[in-house]
Amino acid sequence: MVAVIATYNIAPTLIGNDVASTMSFDVWVDRWSLTADGAPIRTAYSDLLPVVRNGVPAMLKIARTEEERRGASLSNWYAGDGAVRALEIEGPALLMERPRGNQSLAELSHSGHDDQATKILCATVQKLHTERDRPPPEDLVPLDVWFRSLASTVHPLLARSLAVARELLADTRRPIALHGDIHHGNVLYDNDRGWLAIDPKGLRGEPLLRRCSSAGSTSSRRWRPLTATACSSGCSRTPDCPPRGVWKTVTVSNCGLRLSKSRRASWEDKPPKTRFTVR
Repeated sequence: MVAVIATYNIAPTLIGNDVASTMSFDVWVDRWSLTADGAPIRTAYSDLLPVVRNGVPAMLKIARTEEERRGASLSNWYAGDGAVRALEIEGPALLMERPRGNQSLAELSHSGHDDQATKILCATVQKLHTERDRPPPEDLVPLDVWFRSLASTVHPLLARSLAVARELLADTRRPIALHGDIHHGNVLYDNDRGWLAIDPKGLRGEPLLRRCSSAGSTSSRRWRPLTATACSSGCSRTPDCPPRGVWKTVTVSNCGLRLSKSRRASWEDKPPKTRFTVR
């Protein structure tokens, strides 16, 4: 069993001259004939505004990081297959489908049905990994680059994560486009189209690595004990479903990555609030 409880806050990397333009939605509302349909939402990475176009709910998202721009490009490439549809994309702006449903994976998990929620996560990832007849975006970040922050500290909590990540990345067999941030809060339900992924990070690498790593997270940003039975049952129909040991191994590396990206100051001065146990 792997159990990790962590708090984190990843600071964004701002995009030079585009930062000022994200403070106002007006140019995009006018250009795409939108009507505001709610209060704006500001996150660490982007600005969002619920809108309506021609009577259809949508979400306007203005990226403030390169990561979010890559995500918009990948959303467009998914073409609505397992993810929300990208309706318009230009510069830092993305107009996307807004799921309208009354189900929540987080609520499903917290109400004692986490195995069912995990199966839905895995099924969503399987859709995203479906082969497509067009090449993926060229700016996807390789996983070895994504995991590089593990080597930026000598903190003992990350030593095993770094070793495990290097072992896994050395055995990449079938690199594909990866969402990069599948968790309970990033898979939403739409009454017409079912479960849809949002907010991809735009990565490229071994699909098994990211499928496994999605299984341990929740929208509350707290890691629950990972049961390999629940995770593996979610992909039991796929030929590359991993053994239980692989689930635990990948979770170790991914938890370390999240912790390494979360630190805002030197851990020698301010240790993370983390419990990290492996059995």
